[in-house]
Amino acid sequence: KNDETTTKTTTKTTSWKRRSLGFYLGMALLFPSVLLSISRSFALYHYYSAPLMVYRELFHRASSSSKNNNDQRTTTPATSTTTYVCTAGEWYRFPSSFFLPPNHQLGFLKSSFTGQLPQPYTEYGSRQESLLVQGNGKFNDVNEEEMDRYVDIGQCSYVVELVPSARDGDTIPESLQYMELDESSGGVSSAGSWTQLASYKYLDAESTP
Repeated sequence: KNDETTTKTTTKTTSWKRRSLGFYLGMALLFPSVLLSISRSFALYHYYSAPLMVYRELFHRASSSSKNNNDQRTTTPATSTTTYVCTAGEWYRFPSSFFLPPNHQLGFLKSSFTGQLPQPYTEYGSRQESLLVQGNGKFNDVNEEEMDRYVDIGQCSYVVELVPSARDGDTIPESLQYMELDESSGGVSSAGSWTQLASYKYLDAESTP
């Protein structure tokens, strides 16, 4: 009986050690992969979340501004005038209209992109009635540029643009060029000047060694 008990105990101990060794070996192999995945997710958020942060800031500022304007309208009824949030070359980083307050709409400024830009949904969404509301909105199946998508800088109340860390006259973003022209001409929308409201860092891949 004593011999049998000793043999069984030794076998169980050896099996437990093997399982423990396999567990720790698996963790040692898995840990670097998990660490790299977490590091990559953090890097993507840290270096590329600027567009989301800009539009979040814009949402809060525009909402506060709209609220203050509505509070001041004691004798005049509220209007549904569209406020344009404009962008040029950065149109493809626009996350969603969810980031825009009511009565605010994304406006496209002419840029070096010569393809077909999106057209905003109407209140009818994708139903047939949208075609009647959109009027002369044009679409094509060859990705050709449609000029009816663009707005003038004078219609813009906000502008979102990526500004390179190092730039010369040939690399100044189109939006900044439009804003400079608007300032020099005393644009009605800007009262002759534009003010920076928010700025967040974005990784410049071309300038990063």
